[in-house]
Amino acid sequence: DVGVKEAFSEEEAEAFLASVADYDPACKTTFMSEFDSLFNKSYPYVEKLAESFRIPLGDLQNMWPEGTGPTLSGNTADMQ
Repeated sequence: DVGVKEAFSEEEAEAFLASVADYDPACKTTFMSEFDSLFNKSYPYVEKLAESFRIPLGDLQNMWPEGTGPTLSGNTADMQ
């Protein structure tokens, strides 16, 4: 069973990867677990961005989340 874009069978690929130093055979499971956890977190900047259509245009410059931001002082709270 070799696919159109595959040069090796799954067994050959697994054998090759097993010979690679520091290869984690459970990396797909680990990656998918971490990937799924991204959707359980809160992202204040994204929430502010999603709600930005409701605020006046002049207030759009205050879109950075509370805490550090791209300012000389490094703290957006100092700007207000």
